[in-house]
Amino acid sequence: MRKESARGAGKRQALMAYIQQYIASHGYSPSIEEIRVACRFSSGSLVVYHLQVLERAGKISYVPYIPRTVRVLTDAS
Repeated sequence: MRKESARGAGKRQALMAYIQQYIASHGYSPSIEEIRVACRFSSGSLVVYHLQVLERAGKISYVPYIPRTVRVLTDAS
């Protein structure tokens, strides 16, 4: 099993904060591209990877290939 890097954990914390803020202000989840730009990921596939990690951790739900389906399941604090 791979040890989680501090950088990856920090990226996921920023990703969770952005998703929560976006949903609070817009009423729906951000697109992969909006997440990519806001969180400074180099590609959409990196966004998807981090969403999958957060989903496995039980922090979000996410339906691949369907836009704006990210839902926060737990408090990120």
